[in-house]
Amino acid sequence: MLQASPSKIPVGYTTQASDTSFEIERILVERWQQMLPHEKAKLIRKSTLGCWKLCLIGILHDLPGATTQAIRREFIRRKLGDNLIDVLCNQDNWDLTGVEAIEAIMEDAIWLAVKLGRILEELGIPYLVGGSVASSLLGEPRATLDLDLVVDVQASQIESLVDTLTGEFYISIDAVRDAVERKASFNAIHLETTEKADFFILGNDEFSREKLRRRQLYTLSVEGDSSIYIYSAEDIILQKLRWYRMGMGVSDRQWRDLLGVLKVQALRLDFEYLQHWGSYLELGDLLERALLQAGLER
Repeated sequence: MLQASPSKIPVGYTTQASDTSFEIERILVERWQQMLPHEKAKLIRKSTLGCWKLCLIGILHDLPGATTQAIRREFIRRKLGDNLIDVLCNQDNWDLTGVEAIEAIMEDAIWLAVKLGRILEELGIPYLVGGSVASSLLGEPRATLDLDLVVDVQASQIESLVDTLTGEFYISIDAVRDAVERKASFNAIHLETTEKADFFILGNDEFSREKLRRRQLYTLSVEGDSSIYIYSAEDIILQKLRWYRMGMGVSDRQWRDLLGVLKVQALRLDFEYLQHWGSYLELGDLLERALLQAGLER
């Protein structure tokens, strides 16, 4: 049986950041463990909006005296690249005057997750939120600069999904059809805020079905009116390990995210499930390494 290591530094333990001591990290991890979901969400949102505001400050420095439209175009270029500038700067899609107006419509991935979650629920499309949103809610909170969702969209639901999103979002029906047919991905961009969501079509494999079955409803407001379905802790760890391996083992961000979930969720994890699927997905070596660095041992 696996269990958390004692207060002394476990052999092989790796802190989330090289400049953070083990003692300080223990305090941080304990605080993250105690946080309520809405407190975590607030912290993540604050970090994310801070990144966007720093980006805006940089633009104002680089383009002194620029018009509102020029500032927004540069913001979109830095955030999403050149290809979407004209689409997202169409005068029909926004009515902005001044830098304060741009800052006022800045949003984050959790806001977008709640918004899209409600739409998908209304359309009867099962979904779960993954990526950095899930790992931040379950582990070390950090800025989340985009949104990843796994969706079980049927061919018969494509038109209703696109029709519902069109007008408020930039979305291509051809891209959705192609993604559903190939079990691939498509994206949608909220026109006003320029927040982007990547939709990954649920696969037909056993692990894909299992992670959808084990999804968890996470309530993100004190009032209880903002909830989203996210990966279970075990499944986001396994998914992050898969992405890490697919990226040839060079993504420090993926590794840090999954270590954060292991540390924060240590006493709640189903290690038997982790080891079963780690072996099934041929991730056993990476899982053992992650457990060691997270201070978890047999």
